[in-house]
Amino acid sequence: MAESMEVWPVGLRFKPTENELVGHHLTKKLKGEMETICVIPELHIYNWEPLELFTRYNELSSIPSDGRECFFFCPRGRKRKTQCGFWKETSTKRAVKAPDTGEEIGLRRSLVYHKGRQRNAHRTNLGMHIYNLNSNVSSSEISDPVFDFSSFASPN
Repeated sequence: MAESMEVWPVGLRFKPTENELVGHHLTKKLKGEMETICVIPELHIYNWEPLELFTRYNELSSIPSDGRECFFFCPRGRKRKTQCGFWKETSTKRAVKAPDTGEEIGLRRSLVYHKGRQRNAHRTNLGMHIYNLNSNVSSSEISDPVFDFSSFASPN
């Protein structure tokens, strides 16, 4: 966490919409545009156990988590295993649409954390959403979308 972090005014929260996550933040990240302050840190989230993600977020982001939700850019990959378990995709997939045109700009996938390994695992109440930018929306400045956007939510 930044040593010189400002005290944020009461009531100020980072609560982006799905359209803002995909159409603004993820698009800017994939274009290589830098943020003036770090609101969404980059982290390979599968190297960490779910409950460690809030600590990592607060260490890396300029805006502290409220303890219920945190956001990360994560390098794209298919491996979703942690040391103690794995993230399993649910059947829920949803299109993210631009509010002005209704055009599909991305996709949201829901995942649930399972503790243990495949045959002996048990489902937990920890959830995450992964957002991807649609390739047909990507501009010529984005040749290979190498990052996904992840939103992790605590069960509390």
